[in-house]
Amino acid sequence: MIDQLSKTNYSNDLFGEQTSKKIVQETMMFTNELFQRVITAVFCSFSPTTTNNDKQYALKFLEDLKENHPLICLTIGFELLKQQTTNDSLLHHYGIHLIESIVKHKWNILKPDEKILVKEQLFLLIKSSCLSQTFMDPIYIRNSLAKCIVEMIKRDCFEKVNTTLDEIVLMTQNFAQIEDSNSTQLELILLVYRFLNEEITIYAQSIQIHRRRQLLNQLQKRLNDILPCLIRISNDLLSQTDQRERLTQTCLLAVNSFLVWVEYNHFEQYEIFLCCCCCCNCRLAKR
Repeated sequence: MIDQLSKTNYSNDLFGEQTSKKIVQETMMFTNELFQRVITAVFCSFSPTTTNNDKQYALKFLEDLKENHPLICLTIGFELLKQQTTNDSLLHHYGIHLIESIVKHKWNILKPDEKILVKEQLFLLIKSSCLSQTFMDPIYIRNSLAKCIVEMIKRDCFEKVNTTLDEIVLMTQNFAQIEDSNSTQLELILLVYRFLNEEITIYAQSIQIHRRRQLLNQLQKRLNDILPCLIRISNDLLSQTDQRERLTQTCLLAVNSFLVWVEYNHFEQYEIFLCCCCCCNCRLAKR
């Protein structure tokens, strides 16, 4: 599926900011040589031994790719996420950065099938068995991937079917038992809920009023699907805190992010509610 991004027909005007200006026809092809140049530029940009001139050249090269060759950047981003080399966390982080940048700044002019393809690739990654091996540490990798998914939710949650939020809710409902094999996937989903709620509450000023209202409406429609699952997962984790302390904290913070704006009657039926609040406050105090 990733290869399809590099095989996309570039003859049409695909991307751009929210303006009537057109993007010049794509002339660059994804090649291994280009991919290696990107890797070299990424390492060069973040190396403390790089000269200022070399660093500026590398950054200019990477910025030019993001601005003028977005489909190539998507391909490169997903390829970077597959790297298993020394300093691979830097490549993974930059790969997510590329994908998030296209989602945030070029999403509106993506063709429908291209949007679906990007979404499919992200969820294939989330559901893959290599997720725990690749994104377990450092934590900023998981945070970046979760925020990338939040950006997609913000842009496609107004569609009638098959939205990113629908997929996240479905995955949440399918967590019947927490195991080592799915704990990283669960942690990522919990981070998505937390960051999404923070977007519409703490950082609400960064979203247009009508878009924030639509986001809230979509979340409210799914509360009866989301909250019972989060409460159940919280209850399961609280019984095994010593084994999964970080995951427990992440789950309680996700629940707490809903408490900021959700009416109390959604929670009062759950006996675990007060316990979640107390535990969450205790853990936050220790940070």
